[in-house]
Amino acid sequence: MGSGGSKKPKPPAQPKMVAGVPPQPPYLGPPCEYRMENFLVPYVVQSDFGFMPVQGMPLTTIDLNVYNMALGSLYDLGYRLVSFSVIPASLTVSGFVTANVKQTHKYQGICRKLPEDEQPQQWSLKVVKSFLPSKVFTYGLFRLGDAKITADSNHIFQTILQEAANGARLVCIEITGFNSQNVQAPMATSAAAGAFGGAGAMNMCFFGQSPNMILGVDIFLEIPRNPTSARYVYQCVTIPMKITWTMAMAMGGKWIVEMDWVGVTSQYLGSGWRMVDLFMDQNNSAFRDNAFFTSKITINQNCIFFFEKEESKMNDNTPIYEATMVQYNSPGKMTGGIGTTTATFNTAWEPVVNQLGTFGWELVKILDTPALNFDGMAGFGSLSFKKVMWMFYQRKIVTAAAPPAGEKPPPAAATPQQ
Repeated sequence: MGSGGSKKPKPPAQPKMVAGVPPQPPYLGPPCEYRMENFLVPYVVQSDFGFMPVQGMPLTTIDLNVYNMALGSLYDLGYRLVSFSVIPASLTVSGFVTANVKQTHKYQGICRKLPEDEQPQQWSLKVVKSFLPSKVFTYGLFRLGDAKITADSNHIFQTILQEAANGARLVCIEITGFNSQNVQAPMATSAAAGAFGGAGAMNMCFFGQSPNMILGVDIFLEIPRNPTSARYVYQCVTIPMKITWTMAMAMGGKWIVEMDWVGVTSQYLGSGWRMVDLFMDQNNSAFRDNAFFTSKITINQNCIFFFEKEESKMNDNTPIYEATMVQYNSPGKMTGGIGTTTATFNTAWEPVVNQLGTFGWELVKILDTPALNFDGMAGFGSLSFKKVMWMFYQRKIVTAAAPPAGEKPPPAAATPQQ
């Protein structure tokens, strides 16, 4: 009788890599398990073109407590909110003299499952309303020339300080509401103030300055369910983001986005701070430089990094976290017709977030940059494009324990070549 050879056990399957995620070395810490909650909300905006600033923009309103309650209930299931975003899912502009704008916005909360070392501390979600006054100064048709936006973030900062003094911890900040001219700031603190993504607010005027505008802001915080003496302090660091768009005749356009995020994260994470959020405060300026056969627009945008540290550990500079950034190109399509233009956005970043989570990376912020790269024709009368977004992550620094005396350490894992 012949003897059959014994079968070798199959090696464990490696996680399938997602396109757009750079190769990751092995990580000894726990993975991040995510859960995404989506809310699609329609809006309608009407405005008149003219040589004067916009006089009124009626907006569809919603009860913003819809997503607050849904996200808060996940805390009872062992999740914590890490990021909240408002993203245009579709945009349709029609009309000539009167612009009718229909939008669908995607409200998305991204939560992570609590790891074992955080289970003892119970938290609840709290959302505080704030506001961001802003004004647009423009000197060209629809911002095609030089333009400047000024905004005052003082109320946001003061609100965070007051809440932190009572034991709350900052989670994230998001612009969720929009009001037009001559609206008093306190009105932006109510749910009926309207909701319109601040990054897409239409401040259209031919020359001069726009009316005073109030952007409604939601500040997401966590409060302990059990009394605790722990208090947290925050550092706000403003870093300029420089966006350059250059277009040469018959050669298309090219976007370049620059920001020294490595320098600021290395400085603060390297001294024991934790990165909490990044916030575009709407302060920016744009300049056009026209030359023979070439046109260049430069945008300088303020980006605020928020860092956190427990007050009792202010003198402890031991690094706890490391950071990384992954560029993600969100697909979209633009379709034009007679008097109508429609753009649809498909963020579809969930596989990328989940893939990086398997290597312990905790999402901090998905930053929507102005960069937009067109791929080409997607059919008759339509163009496909990629919206450039920056994903910021952090994870705890984990080092391998030293082997016992006389025992050789295992060989290092091979890292794929770039």
